[in-house]
Parts: sequence; structure tokens; C-alpha cells
Amino acid sequence: MVFPQILAFATTVGIVTLAAIGFVYYLNNQSQPSQSYGRPNARASNCSQYNKYDPTDDDICTICLEQIKPANRWTLPCKHSFHIVCLNKWTVNKQECPNCRKQF
Repeated sequence: MVFPQILAFATTVGIVTLAAIGFVYYLNNQSQPSQSYGRPNARASNCSQYNKYDPTDDDICTICLEQIKPANRWTLPCKHSFHIVCLNKWTVNKQECPNCRKQF
């Protein structure tokens, strides 16, 4: 007869304890500064793979991210340049520029 009351009390204490732990965890995380997804952290800025592509560089194929030699270059009417092989593979699926999405 007393057992159901003890069980109910223990369950209530457990639920309240879990809620308190969750609330403390929430408050702790709110006080820490959040990282911005647009700004790389110090560790990422030292890595060369993040600095490989420059969108203003016309000598880089934006499909494969490798340098374009003049003999392998194809320039679209929208003035974006790519490797001929990369652009051929791209046009199998889509008939638009990979950069600006203009139709050919």
C-alpha cells in the first residue's frame, strides 16, 4: 500500500532532476559564444584545402577545382571558363553554366 506512493515519489524526483539538469545544461551553453558558419575558425584557416578555390580566379575550373591550361579551356557565352572534359561531363546532365546557371 505504501509502495505505489514511494514509486510515484521516486518517479517525480527523477523527472524533476532530469529537467533541472537539462535546464542547467541549456543555461551553460547559452553563455558561451556561438561560432558563425560563415567565418572559418583559426584551425580551418591554416588548412590549405580551404584556400584552394578563389571564385575570382579565371584560371580555375569550378567543376574540378584545378587549374585550366589554355589548350584545355572552353569559355561559355557568359564568360565562365572550364576544362573541355569537365564541361562535357557537366552537359550530359544539365544544359546550363555551372557558375551562373544561364542556359547555353
